[in-house]
Amino acid sequence: MTAGNRLCGVIPAYNAEDTVGDVVRGARKHLPVVIVADDGSSDGTARVAAGAGAEVIRIPENRGKGNSLRELFAEAGRRGFSAVVALDADGQHDPDDIPRFLAAHGEDPGAILVGSRMGSAGAIPVHRYNSMVVARFYICLAANRYIDDTQCGFRLYPLDTLESIALRKERYVTETELLIKAGDSGHRVVTVPVRTIYHPSGHKTHFRGVPDV
Repeated sequence: MTAGNRLCGVIPAYNAEDTVGDVVRGARKHLPVVIVADDGSSDGTARVAAGAGAEVIRIPENRGKGNSLRELFAEAGRRGFSAVVALDADGQHDPDDIPRFLAAHGEDPGAILVGSRMGSAGAIPVHRYNSMVVARFYICLAANRYIDDTQCGFRLYPLDTLESIALRKERYVTETELLIKAGDSGHRVVTVPVRTIYHPSGHKTHFRGVPDV
């Protein structure tokens, strides 16, 4: 297995049949394998993802994004991948930014890479931007390092780095827990600029602004 195909894409998805197909097709332009975790969806998420070329893990009941990510990390490890690129299924991440992560990973293979939307903050709705800034302040304190966009789920994770981090939290808190524990234990966390996508027609999200921040 060459270095080029030791990375795969992972996408946690819940009731995302309207968007997951485009995300999968976009990711497969840059990665040979994309694995989707269908988190107990009641719609056609699994069917659409498979039709777009993803390999699908079915989780019988909805257990949240954190559990889906852990399942995806484990599956990627079982298949021999060394790192994963994680994207959300709702279309907020542009798969054409994946080459930025691949280039940064080539320069620093052991670092956790976190996408940052702060370069185009004007495109982010004010209430979301404010919650991002508040969350960033406290998470950076806990992680003992500055991370430009702590709420962005567009990331690259080296799996051997994850093996040293015990993840116990659920839902959206898992991604925060991961950054805090990685930073506090001395792992490198590197920012990768990514584009900001917010659809003006509205955009289905399962993120709960106050409780999840």
